[in-house]
Amino acid sequence: MKQSKLLKKLLTASERSFITIDRQFMITDTSYGAERFSECPYESLLNKDIRNAFPETIGLEESFNNIWLDQLTSFEMKGVCRSTSYQKHLYFNFYIIGVNDIEEDENKSIMICIEDATDMMMMSQILMQRANESELLANALLKSNEYIDKIITVMADALIVTDHRGIIKTVNPATINLFGYTHDELIDLSITSLFKMPNQLDLIGRNYLENHNEQLVDSDRYFTNIEILCLSKNKEEILIAFSCSTIENRLLKYNIESSNYFVYVGRDITELKRKDQELSDIRKYIEQSAQARSSGSISALY
Repeated sequence: MKQSKLLKKLLTASERSFITIDRQFMITDTSYGAERFSECPYESLLNKDIRNAFPETIGLEESFNNIWLDQLTSFEMKGVCRSTSYQKHLYFNFYIIGVNDIEEDENKSIMICIEDATDMMMMSQILMQRANESELLANALLKSNEYIDKIITVMADALIVTDHRGIIKTVNPATINLFGYTHDELIDLSITSLFKMPNQLDLIGRNYLENHNEQLVDSDRYFTNIEILCLSKNKEEILIAFSCSTIENRLLKYNIESSNYFVYVGRDITELKRKDQELSDIRKYIEQSAQARSSGSISALY
């Protein structure tokens, strides 16, 4: 099977779009839906200059030419944002690679793989926002015995509240659904019991200390996007991106020295990482193929 056809099949199977261009920067082929990432999402991309359809490529002519000359295998652009009157903010990544249908330079084309990165780009912002919201909600509701119920009923992501030793004090329904434990099984369990490697709690502790600032009160400290490999009750591996903030515990009336509770907000990113790995495998395959062609060409000279 020709290299370009195989790559197109792989990209289609992984729900990614692609565009191919010739040496004149004209678009010669596209996948279904690729146009939605362009400046004109409701127009056909065929026979258009890539620089008109995707202004982000203006100024990259030298990089494209280096691919034609086999001086560069591939390059990428991440976090491209598209916003028009037709659609909301759309984030995507470009992966530009050279492909050959046969072993002749004149038949070489450049393929631009397009990955929708909107969810990925928004995730960090959402996790930060939710961590801050959780902190604000907790501070406001600590005066009431109902504060936990009001937090856990509105959150779709897993929420776990622990004491300073990591002992779980509160969980929300999303946590129960994610890990497969009952509510009673989780309460008073160490959060490290959910980690595949219990010593990963040390990683969380280090990140907390790295974000330490003497000018901040304890309830203003937080960190985001700490990836922890967890295990469900049935031993299924789940990759969770945790954000954590602290809240001051004043529930004990006669506490002379107040302690902190930790609020963990976790999002399951297992599927997101799997898709990233698929794209990485595709890129490795193309790079290895390009290196093999280059080695063959050099051997032929001798």
